[in-house]
Amino acid sequence: LAAAGCPAGPQIGSRPSSVVTMSFSSSSSSRKRAPGLEDEVLTPPELAVLREAKRALGRDLQGLPRDSIIQFIRGYEGEKTWQETAISHMRTVAAWRVKEGCDDIVTPEKTPPKRAEFERMWQSGAIGEDAFGHPIIVEC
Repeated sequence: LAAAGCPAGPQIGSRPSSVVTMSFSSSSSSRKRAPGLEDEVLTPPELAVLREAKRALGRDLQGLPRDSIIQFIRGYEGEKTWQETAISHMRTVAAWRVKEGCDDIVTPEKTPPKRAEFERMWQSGAIGEDAFGHPIIVEC
């Protein structure tokens, strides 16, 4: 990259020194988190929001991926009505996922007819992690 005039960038596996917000809101009271650390243990207030989401959404919450639930809980942390806002967005996304059949997209019965040919011609795979711990994918 340096030979092409591109900056070197962070080393694979290193963590950035600056911390940026993970919040969806514009509130300055949002807790700051480094990207890639979304798997931190939920705090007691975050657990309270999760418990209320489980109570309010019931089985609808089960259709949401775990990382999405955590992003909704943490992403709206700075809102005045944090719990209600997070749960409202979770409800909307859960309904959208059902409407669009998101959980039924990749099943053996729905495998595209030329999938094997596609996989042979469009190869990809993880080759490491970026500075935030996210996978680096190469496609060729």
